[in-house]
Amino acid sequence: LTQALSGEPSPLSSLLPNALALACKLARCGKIDESFSTEFVASMLVASLAPANQVSEQSHRPRSWMLSHSGPPIPALKLLYFELLKFVETFPLFISIIDRIEFFKEVRMSGDFRMALLCRFLGRVCVTNLLWLPELPVLLGQLKTTCTPLSPNDTSDNLLHVCELIFIIADGCPLLKEQQIDLLTILAQAIDGACETYLKEAKAPALDPWIVYQLACKASSCRQPRFAADLFEQLASLAVTLKNTYWLRGLALFNRAQADLFDAVCDLPQNGNWVPKLSLAISTASNALLEAHHLFLAGAFSPSGVCIRWRHLRQMNLSKPEGDRFTKAHPLQSIVQLVSIPFRYTGGAVISL
Repeated sequence: LTQALSGEPSPLSSLLPNALALACKLARCGKIDESFSTEFVASMLVASLAPANQVSEQSHRPRSWMLSHSGPPIPALKLLYFELLKFVETFPLFISIIDRIEFFKEVRMSGDFRMALLCRFLGRVCVTNLLWLPELPVLLGQLKTTCTPLSPNDTSDNLLHVCELIFIIADGCPLLKEQQIDLLTILAQAIDGACETYLKEAKAPALDPWIVYQLACKASSCRQPRFAADLFEQLASLAVTLKNTYWLRGLALFNRAQADLFDAVCDLPQNGNWVPKLSLAISTASNALLEAHHLFLAGAFSPSGVCIRWRHLRQMNLSKPEGDRFTKAHPLQSIVQLVSIPFRYTGGAVISL
């Protein structure tokens, strides 16, 4: 442990993260003497993980040595995040070291697995209700300016962990429409690898329906049911089979009922008889959930073939000249179809109409 902390951090070595993980575990288990206290471990973590210990990437943008592409092995990072999380949960007074290390300033829309690990760690820290959370507009602006296109080694699934962190930081407060559009736009830019092209050409980015479905599931599980319902409803209009249509409409109805119930509970009067309003809200949500249940059952017993509407659309498309045919297998051309209010792009800015 002394050897690992005596020198400069080596990005390629797992010695330092393993040493820091060991220090956190020893402090948490009480296997330390007076000269190796929890205060010393906290200062050790800040000194080793602070922004001063950054390395330069090929993009000439300094990053933490933990997030560098030439950083320590993934198992060592997982162990460090696990022990650091247990350390701050055991000693809540030292939760401030997360702010001093400035982990949130390292978050960007990147498909790197190291970024996904950081977002999962910060998400676990956020749910402890011990940490001061950054403002959503600030974090979304940070993601917009640091948007990183997917590399051959990255996956779009890792981008969803960044979106999940946004939902967790919102802490149940519904995202504004502008924030939803910003998040969808940044996600589309990172996937398409054209962060500058959209701003220069004022081009509306597109998202693959499978990514949108995964994002909607994340929003549903992170207390953003209305946003999830909007996404599921739009995806239902794009579904090819009756099975998928019923399933997506059921999910949309389920999340919409949940969002309406939350709103009704929040609007209950502080004084007076609020029982009838609560009873009405619960009854309305129950009826909506029953309808969603019927949609799920209909989807379970529906054929998996292409519905008649889509067969007609395909026949109409084949009858058109070759230059006028659809260039993609699905009609989801723009994220404008994913929100319930229309908007247009002007100089790269999103303006609601």
